This record gives sequence, C-alpha cells and structure tokens, in this order.
Amino acid sequence: MDIVNYNNYKYFYCVVKYNGFSNASEKILISQPALSYSIKKLEDELGVKLLERSSRKISLTREGEELYKKLRRIENILNGDKNEMKEKISIGIVRVAADNAFYNVLQQFREKYPNILVEVIIEEHMALVSLFEKHKVNLVLNKYTFENNNSTANVFLNQFENCFACSKSFYENNKQMLSDISTFSSWPMVFPTKSKKRKLLDAYLTSLELTPNVVFEIPNSELLKKIVKNDNCVGYFTKLSIEDELKNGELVVVDNPLFNFPKDALYLIYDENLLDTPLEYMIDLIKENV
Repeated sequence: MDIVNYNNYKYFYCVVKYNGFSNASEKILISQPALSYSIKKLEDELGVKLLERSSRKISLTREGEELYKKLRRIENILNGDKNEMKEKISIGIVRVAADNAFYNVLQQFREKYPNILVEVIIEEHMALVSLFEKHKVNLVLNKYTFENNNSTANVFLNQFENCFACSKSFYENNKQMLSDISTFSSWPMVFPTKSKKRKLLDAYLTSLELTPNVVFEIPNSELLKKIVKNDNCVGYFTKLSIEDELKNGELVVVDNPLFNFPKDALYLIYDENLLDTPLEYMIDLIKENV
C-alpha cells in the first residue's frame, strides 16, 4: 500500500485558497520553494497538472479545480459547526449600499450566526479593489466589476438612478433658470470628486454639449447633502441616497426631459474558492435583499 503524503494535498489546498504561493507561504509559514516542490510532487504522483503558473498569478486546470473542490468539502466536513466560531467576516462596500440597502442583511445574518463578528468597510472603488486583492475582505459590494479570473465571481445585484437635486427654496427662487436647459452653464453645481462616476457624468454631459459650472467637488456623503440643502447649489446624487430628503421636502429633483443620467450598478464580488457556510449564507442574504 502506497503511503499518501497528506502535506502535499494541504499545501496545494492552501496555495489555491489563499490565491498564490506568496500568500500561502505567509499564512502557513512554509517557504515558497517548498510549496512549489510539494505541489510538483503531488502532480507527479497523480499524473496530472493541477496549476497553471505565470509570473503574476496562478490558475487551476480542470483537474486542479476538481481536486480543490473535493478538499474544500473535506475541510467543511471536518470543521462542522466550528464554522460558527469563525472570528470575523469582512465586507467592503460602497457608501450608498451601506447606508441604504444593507441593514436587513446584517440583522438576519446576526440572528443565524451571533458568534461571528461582521466588519463593514466603506470605501470607494479603487480602495475596494486593493482590499480584495490583498484578501483583507471576504466579500465586496461595488459599483463596478473586478478583473475576472477563474475564481472571482461578479454578480449583478441592482441598478440605482442618479439625478440633479437642490433645496426647495433654491428651486422655488430659480424655477425659470432651472427649467431652461440653455442656462445650464450658470447653475452652481456640486459634483463628485474624480472617480468613475464623475467620468461617466462628464462624458454624458459632453454628449449633450453641456458645460457644468462646478463650485464644489465632494464624494457622495452627508457633507454633500448638507451643502446642497443649505447653499444655493445643485448637487448630483444617487437618488436612493436622498430618498428621505425628497420625501420630507428638504430636496427637490431638478428634472428635464433631456436628462437620462447613467445609472449606478451594484455588484457582489467574491472568490469562489474561499467560501464556507457562513459566507455562502451571507451571499444568499445579499442576493435576496440588496
């Protein structure tokens, strides 16, 4: 009977789970050359190639993917209910989703897994990309997809409308100006800071041959709302983020038949190779509620 070297399976599993030799080496305190040697030995023993290696990343062959799934099932069986004792789930999320579409998810997750700490990190696109690539977050809710590879899932969740809005008093005092699109270059505007959202807005206005008069550049935030509510300005908002202010009359949508702004999409992003039972439950909740 041949003796099975279980360490080789463990090292293969860790390299895939932690998305590369460098990350796995840090996690399990084994040198990268030793990891590479062990996986080569495993490939020789099995008579198949498990990993495609390049200078930047690894990817699984079909045989490697099948083996990884089997090892992941074994880990879940061995862990059993210990999944509930997992220290933390970290979620990177854009502000509009965190502020307006995530409360129910957190409440329902806590009811099922009260022993798991959920860390919510609110950042913009590029920061979320960095956190995900460095394995600092388990899941991401973002306005844009990430570069796809064999294991990164980009799941479309929803779309959110954008609009121009201003205070009720500013609207009533400037109805004629705001209803005449030829005066657009005179409107005092509060726009997003340099970002993908801003680039899309700029491109859209350029397509309409409209030149904005930008007096403030501010990320989508409470500060943006405060400025527009209290100053003589027109702001560019995700409509969902000002839902309450529109209902109570603090803000008014500046509408025009010409306006058909680009919508903000929302995607759920995660590594399919790094899922466990609590994460899968969190993903299901997000798909149902967001």
